[in-house]
Amino acid sequence: MIRDLELDERYDWVRATLEHLASVPSLTDDDLGYVVFEGLDVDVRSCLHESNLDPLVTVHRLPVAAKQELLEIRSSCLSLIDRRQMWAEIRRDEQWLDLSRRSARVLREIFTNTSECDT
Repeated sequence: MIRDLELDERYDWVRATLEHLASVPSLTDDDLGYVVFEGLDVDVRSCLHESNLDPLVTVHRLPVAAKQELLEIRSSCLSLIDRRQMWAEIRRDEQWLDLSRRSARVLREIFTNTSECDT
């Protein structure tokens, strides 16, 4: 039972991280600074790390293809965070907007499809 709870927490963490990434363009200035430079900086590094995603793939909670997409999102996001742009720039930056759209798409694909994942 404890193992299932841990997996559920991982799964919920992935969902929450994607929700934050998808919401970046619509956040207020105050929220944007916190979400990008504190919340996402930590969550993307840890939550979207291979060691967190692998157990979800193993128990078929996450498709292999989605894991790869999440690793690519992680890499893109960390590069963008490291640029340390101003909030207004983030909202207009095409790479941030693309990352937000990709995150929203993956969020819909993973969390609205409840069928068994491919291995």
